[in-house]
Amino acid sequence: GVKNLILDIDFFGINSNNKPITIKATRGLRPTLASEVSIFTPLNHEHQFFRPAISIFFDYLKLGIEHVLTGTDHLIFLLVILASGLGIGYWLLVITGFTIAHSISLGLALLEYVKLPPYSVELAISLSIILVACINLFSSLKNKQKNTNVSRMLLVVGICGLIHGLGFATAINEIGLNTSHQLISLFGFNIGIEIGQLIFLCLTLLLLSIIKRYFSKLTEQYTTICISIIALLFGLYWMVQRII
Repeated sequence: GVKNLILDIDFFGINSNNKPITIKATRGLRPTLASEVSIFTPLNHEHQFFRPAISIFFDYLKLGIEHVLTGTDHLIFLLVILASGLGIGYWLLVITGFTIAHSISLGLALLEYVKLPPYSVELAISLSIILVACINLFSSLKNKQKNTNVSRMLLVVGICGLIHGLGFATAINEIGLNTSHQLISLFGFNIGIEIGQLIFLCLTLLLLSIIKRYFSKLTEQYTTICISIIALLFGLYWMVQRII
């Protein structure tokens, strides 16, 4: 049988909206136990069939990390929920809530239990940024003590996390899960997302420590207001862009 089957599809033009091509490869006399489907697109035109599971896991792990660190809307959302309350304990709490929520919706979407148009998901992501930014601004301008209503923020972050999980699913659907190792692909992608978030959290901690050191007069309230205004402007821009 074939051990290393690599297909490179060169049927696409320069238009990224070209329809995908689905190819199913089988080997052996029992194809139900040794079959794999790949979806080819202009961005994903090469696929190696029947790779070992560990190789597939690390490929999707890398994909998850890259998606988070190159997804500006997801990074802005993470930043604005981190700005909703300063303190490592609070940050770990909201990040955990966000992680649990997006992991649930990501899994349900990739396993095709939930289906929503990508346009609606992208619009909802921009609205989630606007929502959290407005909550931050309202609390800060009213001079409310931070972290007093953690349960409310966790509820908001959880709902927004479900939306962002559908956004992660839209991204990976452009490439597709490895059909012979579907759960491994999903697990690797999800772990990659968490690693990407941790990297961003560490960078945020570093940035805030630098700000605190060199701009000691900058209060936590002012920091929250500045971050939330920036996030609000981004959210409004993406909302208008996605509506138009």
